[in-house]
Amino acid sequence: MTSTVTIVGGGIGGLAVAAALSSKGAPIEVLEGRFVISAPGGAALAMAPNAMWVLRRLGMADEVQNAASRITRYEFRDGRGRVLNAVDMRPLSSPWGESAWCVPRGHILSVLKAHLDPEIITSSAAVDSVAVDTGRFAIHLADGVTKTASALIGCDGAHSVVRQCLWPAASDRIYQGFVAARGTLHWTVPASQQETVVQMWGPGGEFGYAPMGPGEVYWFATMAWPSADAALPTRDTLLSHFAQWSEPAASLIAATPAEQLLLHPIYDRLSPFAPRPDAVTLVGDAAHLMTPNTGQGACQALLDAWVLAQQWPLNDASIPAALAAYRRIRLPHALRVARWSRTLGRAIHRSGNGYRWFRDALVARTPESTLRAGMAGVLGTPESLHLR
Repeated sequence: MTSTVTIVGGGIGGLAVAAALSSKGAPIEVLEGRFVISAPGGAALAMAPNAMWVLRRLGMADEVQNAASRITRYEFRDGRGRVLNAVDMRPLSSPWGESAWCVPRGHILSVLKAHLDPEIITSSAAVDSVAVDTGRFAIHLADGVTKTASALIGCDGAHSVVRQCLWPAASDRIYQGFVAARGTLHWTVPASQQETVVQMWGPGGEFGYAPMGPGEVYWFATMAWPSADAALPTRDTLLSHFAQWSEPAASLIAATPAEQLLLHPIYDRLSPFAPRPDAVTLVGDAAHLMTPNTGQGACQALLDAWVLAQQWPLNDASIPAALAAYRRIRLPHALRVARWSRTLGRAIHRSGNGYRWFRDALVARTPESTLRAGMAGVLGTPESLHLR
């Protein structure tokens, strides 16, 4: 293969695609709109067994685990802190041969970037638009430069310009009626909760936390919010909402500096992108934007990257067929996960005391094995990737 593959987006999905395709010998160019790709943020990611399976095959799993905490238990509580149920997650490792980990997002980006030739990454290359021009793709950058590509992979996230330009009929995101806040802190998780994600469901939202390496904690919260166009809640609004919840909800929010608090509206997009006859496809949030409720957004992007690389051909003429095969393998399951995530998000944020009582009772009375089976369905199996 001689043509350079242009990847738009240097997040988890884009860098994973670059790493996976580089291992196949494909020439790569990554266009990233930010100046510094690996700048750490106030968020962590759940690297489930399916994601760690990919990172292991990319030769990065041990490095990722160095700054992470293993997760072996998931605990459901109500807003008062009463334990509703708990799931031993260790059996979920069996199909993949990997454990789940809570990892700083910036660390994953740094590991991915360290495995790439820095010359292939162009930072401050924000893409304004993409068009097809005589069988090639014209990529118009915000600084007025136009690049051309014969093969294009859109890894540019929830606001994907590649999708908006080349799949305009399937580009609408849908606001899900809630906002998410996230933060990381120096804070020691109690000994009884080591290797545990604690998630509380209460009035109009959720609050959860997990260890994230030695002496570090990652916390996340969501709350119902009327409109994505309205001003986002402030930290004081969050504190007021979670003031009556069980600790450490309010304490962790209060201890997070306002400038380090990540806060954004939550969207998803369940419409599939149609196959095209040319050499272009989508990966990660650009392909199957999902809410954070299953913790699978980055995991599914890593699976995308691996499958795409396994389908990659030896000659340029076969690239469209390879991308079509990738889409057939990955898109149905990823969209199922997105639908499950939407359903879970709506169950968490639906209002009404009677409904919350019913929901919590249902969670409390559901056998642990049933909850774990649902998690297993989200993860899938290596066999579902149809690797050749």
